[in-house]
Amino acid sequence: MTKSTLLFFTLLVGPVHSVPWTAEGAARRAVLASHLVEEYQARQRGDQAALAEVEAGNRPTLNFASSYTHITPGNSFSVGPSLIQTTVPENYSLGLALRQLVSDFGKLESNRQAALLQREVTSLQTLDQQDRVAEAAMVEFQQAALAEELLQVSEQAYLARQAAHLQAQQQYRAGVVSRYDVLRSETALSEAQQQRVDSLREKQQSRLRLFSRLGIPPKNEETLVLDASLTPPPAPVALPNGPDNPRRDLQAAWQAVAQAESQVQVAERLNQPRLELQSDYAFRNQTATQTAQYWAVGLALSAPLYDGGVRAAKVSQAQALVQRLQANYAEQLRLARVEADGYWEDLQALWQDVESSQVAVVSAREGARVSRVRYRNGLNTNVELLDAESSLASSEGRLRRARRNYQIALIRWSRSTGRSHAPEENQDAPTH
Repeated sequence: MTKSTLLFFTLLVGPVHSVPWTAEGAARRAVLASHLVEEYQARQRGDQAALAEVEAGNRPTLNFASSYTHITPGNSFSVGPSLIQTTVPENYSLGLALRQLVSDFGKLESNRQAALLQREVTSLQTLDQQDRVAEAAMVEFQQAALAEELLQVSEQAYLARQAAHLQAQQQYRAGVVSRYDVLRSETALSEAQQQRVDSLREKQQSRLRLFSRLGIPPKNEETLVLDASLTPPPAPVALPNGPDNPRRDLQAAWQAVAQAESQVQVAERLNQPRLELQSDYAFRNQTATQTAQYWAVGLALSAPLYDGGVRAAKVSQAQALVQRLQANYAEQLRLARVEADGYWEDLQALWQDVESSQVAVVSAREGARVSRVRYRNGLNTNVELLDAESSLASSEGRLRRARRNYQIALIRWSRSTGRSHAPEENQDAPTH
């Protein structure tokens, strides 16, 4: 669609409203906008190039060489009446050299396997980074949703305090209550107004953090889909030891050990012989001792006899790296299990918090309703009414915090047990 077509469409149908954001849409957009993911993708391209460099070692190479020399004086000798020149003043040579590896006795294959495993490690690290970016975006989405819900609670509390203040003024003018009730309700209204201002500021800050991660400027018309549906805590998940572990970071750590083991083979084959096919063709100036053209084909075998201990040192370094990465994997696995178990325990506690908060909200709503009726009929004081309204606002806020905290814990538990929030690589991730 061209710019002129888009402008015509906008003028025809009016401004285009943004599509509401969901937590999943925010996760997809965050992955696309993440500079950290971009960094790991660049590493993947580098690993692919390194693999191509290794594989190029098994392909033939063709080189061109040329030279020119001026020799003064030239050399010659006499044979009877003839003068034969062995060197001439002007000398030139043009040549082609073809080289093809026949065998390096496993050295190239070891390097290739090491490059393949390194590419796999980086690929898994990239997927893990995508999972973590998506997790962070979904958590910030829940935090922004919570801020919006708390703003709604504070606005409802402000309206309730405003109505209570008006009622206190009316009853004061009717001589039913004292001046104290008016002053007390006015103070409560000011507190509710300040709470609403604080909630609005927190909403703006949370939206700023969220949309900054998404790589777009926050706009007032951007809406969040506040899905508050909850499911009971899932069953615990045991993280296995080995390549079948569903977590990408642990898969990467496991593959890193395998890649280090392949580096041991690379070091062990450092001094392997090399057998190479060589073919040379040259065109040059002719002399008595050399023809104008020549072509040569042969095999060249080379092998180091003594390297001063370089190979042994490299093998020791590679073996030490394997031991270090094995210890690192074991520690990562231990911490991952602790993390997953900790989030699962959080889910159990937060689910109970949600259930108890729901009961508290029902009781607080009924208490506030009864208190309003009693105050309207002169059966209780303004202090009791304000306490009931405050208890209701507090219970509503606690319920919304409990629900969002439960959803955040579920997001983190899911990632800690290997459940990906990032989009698949073969999918075109939508923006919203």
